[in-house]
Amino acid sequence: MVFQPVKRKLSFFGKISASPRSEPVVGLLAIALLSFIFSLSAAWPTSFIEKWFARGAFPKISTFFGWIADAAPFAWLDVLLAGAVIYVVVSVRRRNWTRVAVAVAVGYLIFFFF
Repeated sequence: MVFQPVKRKLSFFGKISASPRSEPVVGLLAIALLSFIFSLSAAWPTSFIEKWFARGAFPKISTFFGWIADAAPFAWLDVLLAGAVIYVVVSVRRRNWTRVAVAVAVGYLIFFFF
């Protein structure tokens, strides 16, 4: 007897099949939503944020991205914004709302964490 995998349809942002490709999309949207909720609720004490992020993680992130930014004679943000606008415009024209939602979630997470 051969078993066929069953594909479930989620009603979250249209038709997203429960395939391995859709799992990161749903996870990314969930992370963006949770980080938005946590930022509104002030769930973490300021001393924790100061110790862990401002003095621990951010100097490492800043050094790494500073090295990448200095590697090119142009602003990477300009390239990223132009690419993001083209991506969103093409997605809207194709009426692919899942891609638009993912682009907004990625943009929010980049803004929020960096």
